[in-house]
Amino acid sequence: MIPASTQQMQTHKDDSRCSEPLKTHIQNSRELLVESMYNIAPLLDHMIATHLLTEDNYYDVIAENTPKNKVRKLLEVVQHQMDEDKALHFLDCLKKCRKDYPRLRDWLNTDPSISRGPTEQRLRAQFSELCSRLGYLVLPLSLQLFSGEVLSQFEVDQVQACPTPFLQSQKLLSLCLARGEAACQRFYQALHSQDSFLATAIDECTNSAAALEAFQPFSGNTHL
Repeated sequence: MIPASTQQMQTHKDDSRCSEPLKTHIQNSRELLVESMYNIAPLLDHMIATHLLTEDNYYDVIAENTPKNKVRKLLEVVQHQMDEDKALHFLDCLKKCRKDYPRLRDWLNTDPSISRGPTEQRLRAQFSELCSRLGYLVLPLSLQLFSGEVLSQFEVDQVQACPTPFLQSQKLLSLCLARGEAACQRFYQALHSQDSFLATAIDECTNSAAALEAFQPFSGNTHL
């Protein structure tokens, strides 16, 4: 009898021609992961227990001076030192400690085999900026997406139940990302109709950040 984990890896391999590579899925969600994994210790414990993380990798991660830098270092290890099978095990470890990362609940329920297009990648890249700047717009955006049958009434209620505009925005964007390219396109259409100036400003900010990042090549032994 084939173990479930082996079957899962085989299924992932079989689907790789028609779905987003898992490492790309993780990389495209980098900003969300950095913002949401405020305590990386539970994940590191799972990765050590399954021999997914070397001792050197572990000490490289914990040597970073802030929680966000620890997450960034771990994601560098995933991107530069792991293949697709190990990336799958990384995701399994993350799912095992999902209770420690409530902000990732919707992301962890996302199926990576859903078609990923340029608009979704754009939304992932702008995730943090949007969460910080949507403010009061998040509720009219939610209602417009409900009117367009992108969100259900229950999901709109979930967005409204979040205690701050930042968390409301995070919930709304996670719901759109979970539905793939078409839902992300509808989000940007709604954003442009509500505040085209903000939409343009966020695009310009993201493009500037990407240009700066291009001049900062990865260095595996560099600690910030």
